[in-house]
Amino acid sequence: MFLDTSRIELEVCTIYYRAITIASTYVERNRPSSSLIFYVKGGHKFDFGSIQFEAREGQMVYLPVGSSYTNTLLSPDTE
Repeated sequence: MFLDTSRIELEVCTIYYRAITIASTYVERNRPSSSLIFYVKGGHKFDFGSIQFEAREGQMVYLPVGSSYTNTLLSPDTE
């Protein structure tokens, strides 16, 4: 039997919606937990040192535990 690698199965333990106001630039040195972020509107630019990307409305970002990055707000109405 082979694992179907075209699927990802996640068990969702908690879902909550929050729109928070943070500084325009946020630095995370050692993320304490893993997170999935789905952008309803606006977005952020992430800089992991060797990798940079922008996440915008309709996109999802996975941030693993222990990761270090700089997060820059792209729009003041980001949710």
